Amino acid sequence: MVLKQIKYLQNPLLLLCLFSIFGCGHGVVSTRKEALLLDENQAYQEQASQLTYDSLRLALKNTIEKLEQTATNDKLSYPVSFSMKEYLKLIKKIYSCSRSIDTFERNISNYFSPYQTYGKDRVGEILLTSYYEPLIAGSLKRTSKLNTPLYKAPKNLVEVKLNQFQEELYGPIDTTRKVITAQLTTDKFGNKEITPLPSRYQIDFQDALKNKNLEIVYVDPIEAFFLHIQGSGRVKLKDGRSFTVGYQAQNGMKYEPIGKFLKDEIPKEKMSLQSIEQVLREKYMDDLENILPLNPSYIFFKKIDGRARTTLNTEVTDRRTIAVDRSFFQLGLIAHLKYPDLEITDEGAIEKDSFQQHYVVAQDTGG
Repeated sequence: MVLKQIKYLQNPLLLLCLFSIFGCGHGVVSTRKEALLLDENQAYQEQASQLTYDSLRLALKNTIEKLEQTATNDKLSYPVSFSMKEYLKLIKKIYSCSRSIDTFERNISNYFSPYQTYGKDRVGEILLTSYYEPLIAGSLKRTSKLNTPLYKAPKNLVEVKLNQFQEELYGPIDTTRKVITAQLTTDKFGNKEITPLPSRYQIDFQDALKNKNLEIVYVDPIEAFFLHIQGSGRVKLKDGRSFTVGYQAQNGMKYEPIGKFLKDEIPKEKMSLQSIEQVLREKYMDDLENILPLNPSYIFFKKIDGRARTTLNTEVTDRRTIAVDRSFFQLGLIAHLKYPDLEITDEGAIEKDSFQQHYVVAQDTGG
């Protein structure tokens, strides 16, 4: 969505409107301006939402608190140009003046114009996945079954911000990645150097981080693997105590979905977390070191208070928090989703003719 002109702002601002409807095909999208298309029908109204307004207010409150710490006057190049400070000023007014979903909807309609995302292949076609918070068994000491540690980030971990190395000064950097995680080490001559962090295989099967006092808790190896994909969860100890672990850092290596290596084991239409776990436990429990490291990406965790936290450093809000690609969408923007209801059967999830639709807030990013 793009804000309509209002008296206390010099320029209209932008707010995203996401839909799961289909439109015309398009080419490769490479900029923020190209990622959005004006929705002249304004079909984003929150009709028959099944969510409470309280959850939206909580998500907005948490977002406003963080944007007050981070928002700048730097201009963002969308179909209209605005800064996050301008955007923050407006959503604070909307938050304070909206006491129900109806008044929130009126304020959104008065101040914003809707834009659709171009999506994957067609306008408005997006891939929508969901968070969940797993509860897994853990032990503070290694056991025969709970034998895989969740590690804190090594103290020598560094982020190399490649986007700050200007091409006119350093020459072209042949990668699309803006940040690479690595480690600061010393060579045999005492010179400082940046080298890759250990891979999943080196960490889990060659004890590359052993005896560094980085272990948080020991868990089942397959549950650890899926926790690395999810990014956060709760761990319950045998004595009944529990705590949340959340994303701290990553080893910088590319993520490879394990499912693509199990195509001969699981038909495409039945591919799911549950089917993957079943195959791993039934066929690979004695050979995990040859299957799990096919995804070299490795997540480091930290204990956190409360619920899982987002990239914006807010707590997640059920069905209001979304993760986005920051190359196109700024954290803190409000969006609207419309997506099919699902019926869960023995054959998997089947899309129904009815839809869910509600407002969400871009608070997180994917790995």
